[in-house]
Order: sequence, then structure tokens, then C-alpha cells
Amino acid sequence: MGMGRRSASPLQYVLLIGGLLAWIGVTVAFAVQINDPAEQETVPRVFAIGGALYFGALFAHVALSASGRMRKTDLDLYRRLALREVTEAEISRTRALGGRVVRVYAGLGALTTGLGLAAIFFSSAGSISSWLIWAAVAVVVLWAALVPWAIRTSLLAGRELLAGLGVAVAGLPDWFPKPGGGLTLVGSVRYVGERRGHEVAMAHGTKVAVTALQAPAPVRHVDDPDALVAIAGGLARDWRAVELDAGPEGVSVVRRANGAGAWMLQDLWLAECAASGVPNLSA
Repeated sequence: MGMGRRSASPLQYVLLIGGLLAWIGVTVAFAVQINDPAEQETVPRVFAIGGALYFGALFAHVALSASGRMRKTDLDLYRRLALREVTEAEISRTRALGGRVVRVYAGLGALTTGLGLAAIFFSSAGSISSWLIWAAVAVVVLWAALVPWAIRTSLLAGRELLAGLGVAVAGLPDWFPKPGGGLTLVGSVRYVGERRGHEVAMAHGTKVAVTALQAPAPVRHVDDPDALVAIAGGLARDWRAVELDAGPEGVSVVRRANGAGAWMLQDLWLAECAASGVPNLSA
């Protein structure tokens, strides 16, 4: 479910990129200073050890932060949008289920990466490396097979919170096998409901999220982030690649970005702010 938006801080981006550069840099520096051809086989081992440290820290961070927790600003916005009182117990259940999905996926990702790095470490021992690669492939297959479970568990986690918004899940995307292997997502997660006497529908794809509210509003088309801030508050960066169309028949909000559905609350709030008689977020 597209709630609980979380964005990385500038420091996290610096550490992510810095760690990657350090890993590659150390490997290259080690390879350059080797003069004996017989020692060249140690380069893949250094690469594998560096990768283990880098990805180990990355997956540990993901697992430890996987509380399913909503940002305070998102939680405050949710409470403003909620049509009924939402208890702490409901929020806690959502956090627990959402966090479980993230931890399972982080664990499978760590296992796949670890097996791949181990195969590189033991590249000089052909049979061991081969078995490790096949084990990694098996984990990837399991990973892909768990995608429907992850989607359904995430939706179950948010069912009570969605009810608080007056909406429910109306449809799920389908997964189809790719010709070259793997799965591809076709369609979107769809939500429908009624808020304050007006029908609302949302569709969340992998890169596009659409929110439609059948409530009358002044006629306008807005796609400038600063102009959207004037309508719904927040920061200009919150409204990048967002288009608002409003008129007598209703309001439409379209957001184009990876994981656009994570901004469900913001887009719903923008739609209601654009409709008649809804106050600005910053008020």
C-alpha cells in the first residue's frame, strides 16, 4: 500500500555512493600494485570481501529500519485525511506486517548477493563456484515467487488504514513471465471509495499514480511545483512531476516517478485541496 513514504537523507546518499566508490577504489588499487601474475587470483577475493562489507552494511540498514513506520509528516497528514478515529493498535499492526515484508525481501536479497560474492571469492575452485551460482539462481527464483505474497501482505497490512480513508482495494496488477526469464508487472493497484459524499478512485502503477476525485473545483491545470505548494502546502520537491487538472466534474492528480504510489496521501490531499471548500495544508 502506498503509505509510509520514506526518503533517504543526503547523508545516506553520500554514504551509499561513498561506500561504493571506496569498494571499487580499494579493489582497483590492490590490483594495480600486484606485480606477480600468480597473485592475480587474489583480486576477485578482495573484490568479494569488499562487496560483502558494503552490501552487508546496506542490507543490515534496510532490515533494522524495516519497522513499517510512517514518517511523522505522513502520519500527521493521514490523521487529517482520516474520516474516523484510527487507533494506535491499527497503526501498530500495519507497521508489523509491513516490516515483515521488507525484512523477508532484505534477507533474500542479502542471501542472493552473498552467494554471488562467494562464487567470485571461490572462482578459482570451479566446482564450488558453480554450486554457489546455482544456489543464487534458486534464491532468485524463490524471490520472484514471493512477489504475489509480498503484494498481498502489504495490502493486508494497510487494509485498516485504507478503511480510515474511506477507500478499499478494488484490483491488483498481474504478473506475467518474460520471454527471457523473470516476471513483469502489468496493470496497477486500484483503490475506490467515497469521501465526504464524493467518489474517489486511485490507480498506482510502477511509475505512474493517478488520483481522481469526483468533486467540483475551479477550472485549472497546474504542473508547476511552486504553484502546487500554494494549493496544498508542503515543499516544492514534493510536487515534482505532478500534474493537477480540475473542473466542475472533478479533480485529477497524476504523479510520474518510480514508486509514485508511495505519495498516496499527498496526492489525495492535493485533490481535496483543489476541490471546493478544502483548506490549505499549511493553514
